[in-house]
Amino acid sequence: MKKNSLRFIAGLSAAAMFAMPMANAVAAPLAIFAADPTGSITVKNLDEKTTYNVYQILKSDLRFVDEHAQTATLEALKAAGVDTSALPADAASAEYANAVVKLLNDMDSATKVTFANELAKRIPDGGTHTLNLAGIITKAEDTLEVPYGYYILVDMNAQKETPRTGSTDAILITVSEEHKQAEVFSKATSGAPKVDKTVDPSLAEWTTITIGEEPAEVMKVPYKIDVTFPNNIADYESYSITIKDKLPEGVKVTGPEYNVWDTKVVATDQTGKSIQLGIPEPVISEEGNVISWSYDNILADLTAKGGWKLEELTGVTVTLSYTLVLTADEIPDKFTEPKTEIDPITNTVTITYPSDPFPGSSGGSEGEGVTSETPEDPSYLYVYNLNLKKVDDKNNELSGAEFTLTRNDKGGAHVVATTKGSEFKFTGLVAGDYVLTETTVPEGHRAIDPIHFTIKETEKDEDGIVQKITVTENHPNATITNTGTTESTEEKDKTTLVSTTTNIEMTVINNTGPNLPLTGEAGMTVGLIVGGLIIAVSGYAVLKNKKEENA
Repeated sequence: MKKNSLRFIAGLSAAAMFAMPMANAVAAPLAIFAADPTGSITVKNLDEKTTYNVYQILKSDLRFVDEHAQTATLEALKAAGVDTSALPADAASAEYANAVVKLLNDMDSATKVTFANELAKRIPDGGTHTLNLAGIITKAEDTLEVPYGYYILVDMNAQKETPRTGSTDAILITVSEEHKQAEVFSKATSGAPKVDKTVDPSLAEWTTITIGEEPAEVMKVPYKIDVTFPNNIADYESYSITIKDKLPEGVKVTGPEYNVWDTKVVATDQTGKSIQLGIPEPVISEEGNVISWSYDNILADLTAKGGWKLEELTGVTVTLSYTLVLTADEIPDKFTEPKTEIDPITNTVTITYPSDPFPGSSGGSEGEGVTSETPEDPSYLYVYNLNLKKVDDKNNELSGAEFTLTRNDKGGAHVVATTKGSEFKFTGLVAGDYVLTETTVPEGHRAIDPIHFTIKETEKDEDGIVQKITVTENHPNATITNTGTTESTEEKDKTTLVSTTTNIEMTVINNTGPNLPLTGEAGMTVGLIVGGLIIAVSGYAVLKNKKEENA
């Protein structure tokens, strides 16, 4: 069967691979390897961009290929946390080589992966020495004929990038009489799901909720995490995943019952068929900055609830959505005190997954073994300040006002009173349409109509990072400015500015005079006065006519 033919997949270096008789350590190599016999190494699931270099470490007689291979192996063992103190003193002896093989055999799967990656770092030693290159494997030439021995396969594309925590870019493998045709899966593609995290700023909002018996203003930020299964998902009998959502810098939460709301998990295939999955209990890290959800075997849930066959799960996307709820005490300064430059609030997500569908580890079952972690996938949220200054018609500072700021598309509102006489500050704003209403008018001054303004993120770089915003308002009593303004235009009462900072400055003028009703109320009042006069005059005329008739 296919699963039985691929038992030593991708760097797990199963116990069977190293199961060499140790009772007669010196004779063991001769018993296992004939004189220079050959086998092959095949890497499956390769794409056009991935290339593996194959380096030989030990020869068929289990002696090191050269002195550099020996030195690099010893250093890699130590770096992987393996105790090498029991190795024989004579590094050139067969006993030494066999002792090294025993160390490799005794390592657990995770340590073997660490060892392979540490050894890959030592291919060149910074000088003239390098490991022995046995050949190169590509998608076009995915099989390499090699003599029996121990080899390390190194993903050369991954070596050019920044190393990823938990990733496996190197594979340790043996070719022997027992395993003449070694087949491994490319670590670049084997088992790795695609992950994408997004936040829709239009759905972020401030609102008031009740905590205990007290009302509290909170910020609600909805996040969506998409996990798409790999092409070789059908090779797995079990697929455990852990979604780790790292919160923005400075954010710490106390517990899921307070901070994680409206969680939903939906699986959707490429035809559009979708089912709702059970929701694992979220776990908060000790530091309070990571929320995790884990499935022991998500394949069982999908096949049982969705009726999918394993081969139908390729490309299935599992979407976890939830709302992060933060009280004022849990919101870091970056939310409420944005920097002057446009700087996103960033949080990331990673997926821990089984990187090998056929671990073949000693005593292990299918789907168990070494796990890998996807690179961090970021999402960005931008917040802005509205700094409001209140003046009279002679540009003197004016106190005594109170304002309400409301998002047009949201029911929640911010209500603030003057804290510095004539200055107000609204923080944590996201892109959207807003209405600023003066709810308390300074004594001796006229009320103004609500002020409408819009914040738009209008220019992004190639990585999707916002570079400029556009702010517009249209009110005769309001003026917007910004220290980072790159362009500003005015047309009648409308002002438009393009800015490179997060602080929006607005000056609002109240004219001196009686506090007249607002536009709509004024029209109604005038109508009532005129109507009253008409009724009074009409009544007087009727009364006068009756008196003349009776005379």
